[in-house]
Amino acid sequence: MYNALSITEIASQSDFKRWSAKQVKEWATKEVRVREEYAQMLLDNDVDGESIAVFTEADFGKCGIVVAPAKKLYLAVQQLLIQQSLSHQHSSRVP
Repeated sequence: MYNALSITEIASQSDFKRWSAKQVKEWATKEVRVREEYAQMLLDNDVDGESIAVFTEADFGKCGIVVAPAKKLYLAVQQLLIQQSLSHQHSSRVP
């Protein structure tokens, strides 16, 4: 069942790869600010956090998302990956 997390809680999670498809859709509309129809395409294709983490720009296109929003989503995912990497590096240094 879908956890009703606020978008702030979703965005602050260090492990976005655990997001459900519904959480990915919410992130896409509220944080990345793509149109609802494109976020719905992610949900329709059952794109969860684990799968979106390895998406290419072409993968977004295969879901039916046009070029500009696909690029925007791809770049936002890359930012999440960088944030996660930095978070893991920081936590591994803390005793």
